[in-house]
Amino acid sequence: MSDQPSTSPLGGTTPPKVSESERARRLDFMHYVMNDAEPWHREHLGRLYADWDRYNEAYFGGVMVPAHILLSEPSNPRRLGDCGTVSGFGAKSQIRIRPSLLTGTHPCIRPAASIEGRYLLVTDILLHEMIHQYHQEITGIREESYHGHGPAFQAECNRIGKLLGLAPVRVSKKRGPDKNLPSCSYWPDVVRPADYYLGAYGPPARVAKRSVSIPSDPDRRRDAFARLLSADDARAWIADLVAVFDLDDSLPRIVPISRDISQEVA
Repeated sequence: MSDQPSTSPLGGTTPPKVSESERARRLDFMHYVMNDAEPWHREHLGRLYADWDRYNEAYFGGVMVPAHILLSEPSNPRRLGDCGTVSGFGAKSQIRIRPSLLTGTHPCIRPAASIEGRYLLVTDILLHEMIHQYHQEITGIREESYHGHGPAFQAECNRIGKLLGLAPVRVSKKRGPDKNLPSCSYWPDVVRPADYYLGAYGPPARVAKRSVSIPSDPDRRRDAFARLLSADDARAWIADLVAVFDLDDSLPRIVPISRDISQEVA
């Protein structure tokens, strides 16, 4: 499959057809979630389905059929959400969002964060995954060499971002004339204003980068690591590593590991 963007259905291309039976299954699932699911899931998934429908109309020309939206752990423990072509129960098109983001127990959610702040983050994750769904079901562009975050994904982020008044982003690989832009792997939160999530989210991009100098003397080196691996310094250090080595990783997943190291060298 080509990695080059094809004509957007928003520009007049007829999107591939979803079979009537598939459409019916997805809509039945949505109706069950919104009407008969357990109260907590009905509340939050109901909002997510309403947002999915709103985003589909506003940003994708209404061409998509609702995915199976789940509050469930993504396949990769470092991801906050994912979008798969096949669901865990064998149906097509699944969007999973980590439930700990809504309960407030995920490491990147700050203590005492408001539910509205958490939900603003979750709905941004939904929009990110909808771009993956759009390419999976409408354009057919896979961009496997970019882990799904290549030029086609970047183009949709920037198209929608322009409508939202957000700054542009680059592809996941740090190269070319856009290399100094934020990565689309973390869109849109990486270009949201710092206060957009009402203080609920502490993402890597919000932490200022700083230089790291490791002394040659073992005792001084140990003290440097102990300072470096405090909560704030560890985030800044790892953010630098992510930028230097172009890692497509989630910072909060790495920080607890770094704290273990600080205990070992102390």
